[in-house]
Amino acid sequence: MSYAVLESELDHLSSNNSLDSILSDSKSLLSGLKSLEKQLASSTSKTKDSDLPQKTKQLISNFEEKTLKNEKSINKSIKGYSSKIDKLFTTDLTTIYKYDRVEIKDNACNKALLDRAVTMELLRNGRFNIIDLYQEDRAFVVPAELTDKFKKLSSMLSAIREDNDFAPAIGWATTNSKNLKMIGSNLEFNLHKFQYMKLMDTNKSEPYTPFDYAKQNFSKFAGTHLDLISSLLLKLAQSKPEEKKLYTDINLDDLTDQFNHDYCKLMGLSATNSPIFNTLLASFQSIQHFIKYNKIASANLNWTTINELPFEIDLPDDLKFHSIFICPIIKEETTKLNPPMVLPCHHIISKDSVIRLSKNNLTTFKCPYCPTTTTSSHAVECTFISI
Repeated sequence: MSYAVLESELDHLSSNNSLDSILSDSKSLLSGLKSLEKQLASSTSKTKDSDLPQKTKQLISNFEEKTLKNEKSINKSIKGYSSKIDKLFTTDLTTIYKYDRVEIKDNACNKALLDRAVTMELLRNGRFNIIDLYQEDRAFVVPAELTDKFKKLSSMLSAIREDNDFAPAIGWATTNSKNLKMIGSNLEFNLHKFQYMKLMDTNKSEPYTPFDYAKQNFSKFAGTHLDLISSLLLKLAQSKPEEKKLYTDINLDDLTDQFNHDYCKLMGLSATNSPIFNTLLASFQSIQHFIKYNKIASANLNWTTINELPFEIDLPDDLKFHSIFICPIIKEETTKLNPPMVLPCHHIISKDSVIRLSKNNLTTFKCPYCPTTTTSSHAVECTFISI
């Protein structure tokens, strides 16, 4: 799949202005018809109105001619785009990924994991009515406590997006203030900041309401956000009533995204998206590598390492969920079967390297990085944690 070709075709298709021309011509036709209507309404002479049918016919005829030409142009562009895009996606997807498929039907553990993944996707998107049907169909019970937490999240997000009501979210953030600080979040301050800007924008004639709100709620953040607080208060003092548009000019998407992120993080869940969404997103970004490998692979090029792909996939940071350690000895990424091991001298190598250096755990060996001599029994499996 050539993303350069795809991007080029998208640019070519989007550069066609035929639809814009049709819309413009439609407005011109409507304007012309209204003008003729006014002439007809204001006219009193029959001879003066005799050319109106001809003018109307000519106006419509010109519109149809231009529209037909523009329709042919856009249809040609769409046909060309579809033809070239189809050539990019002729690969049989069933031949791309040749690894073992996960059995679901007869494996209770895998079935439970799938049910959980589907449930989390539905909960995160607020599809609570579908969850009820899913539980009934799959004989799967979603803990009521978990459902209630996501219903509360959905309710608070709806209040912000639909009603510009920050009170429920501020109440939750205040209750969880200590936990939010522990994860380094400034969500509580941001909620108060947005509420302040809303009050400032809706009380243009007098500054006392937003000032009182700032005095009551900003003092606890003075140690970390003093500069921004000062700027907001200065804006209140300097701006004329008609210039106070802090709130109406902002986008709430970043705030709701942060709220969703921190709420899920405090629940011990993935702070960004559901497992199914992340899996599909990673698949979409990596499929080009599988297609390319599939094209160049031959009968003599078979990859037999189950726990490692034959190529590198550079996924973005938000799709990386665990630490990666590449053994400096064998230059391979560690796996569950070949975990990183810590030597007494605190240097880290893979388990396979320990076995190789100790000649199958039979002799002592020297650390590859320092003079320390040790045995395989003194090597301890290493676990990386997020700090």
